[in-house]
Amino acid sequence: MEPVTADGRKLAIPVRNEETGAVETVSKFGVRVPEATFEAVAKDKRDDGIVQKNQFGVKRRGKLATDYLMPFEGGFITKW
Repeated sequence: MEPVTADGRKLAIPVRNEETGAVETVSKFGVRVPEATFEAVAKDKRDDGIVQKNQFGVKRRGKLATDYLMPFEGGFITKW
């Protein structure tokens, strides 16, 4: 994921890496998803080289939590 503002500016946010337990401030991170979600995104990418459905979640103003637009199992990684 790459957190961005509504006007497209990239953000760096604190993320807890599930592999190390450390909180890191990053502008890119990975999320754990079910295999079906992974395969759906891979199929979309194979179709024409572009992921059309490229928004994974939305954090709305005034809300504390992210609304996920795809199935999400929880957990983040910051290095791969």
